[in-house]
Amino acid sequence: MARISKEPEVRRAELIDQAAALFSEFGFEQTSVSDIVKKTGVAQGTFYYHFKSKEEILDAVIEREVIALSAQATTACHKTSGSAIRKLQVVLDIVLSHSYNERIFIGQLYQKKYWSILEVMDKKYEQMFVPLLAEIISEGNKEGTMHVEYVEETVSILLYSMDSLFDSMVSSGNIEEIRRKAVILEKLITKMLGIEEETIDLLSFIT
Repeated sequence: MARISKEPEVRRAELIDQAAALFSEFGFEQTSVSDIVKKTGVAQGTFYYHFKSKEEILDAVIEREVIALSAQATTACHKTSGSAIRKLQVVLDIVLSHSYNERIFIGQLYQKKYWSILEVMDKKYEQMFVPLLAEIISEGNKEGTMHVEYVEETVSILLYSMDSLFDSMVSSGNIEEIRRKAVILEKLITKMLGIEEETIDLLSFIT
């Protein structure tokens, strides 16, 4: 049966779709380029027209996921009524839930040969989430529920601290260690943002 001709952008999106599904189901290491083209129903050459390697399509998968996660968090934040603290919790819930659901797939990248990919992923998360978190903290300052002098610097430290928790969630099998880090981070966030203790919950997704 002849393959249906489609626009390059459509084919590229289909390849990313199928790669994401295979990576999530079987893992990055266990998925081959042949698996991706077979599931997409295209020739091997079509894959290499769009991507130089499996690592390059992984980067595309990550970028799309980060953009989608950021859009989801931003929409949820803007739809949430109440204080900036409530909005921050909604955003953290979304990010932590995503991190927990993707922990097996992302955890495979914690091998030295994939560190450059993880670095790219971290930078993309930062680019997407710095403006949103800065907006929430600035709102908290205005309403008096947060007390932050240096907003951008605080956001950078917050993201760095959250990244440490994400790393443990996807690479450590020690639940108690992860829970201890979450408790410490809860206290750190309350101090950094000048809010009351026990108003931020990071333990709900750690089981």
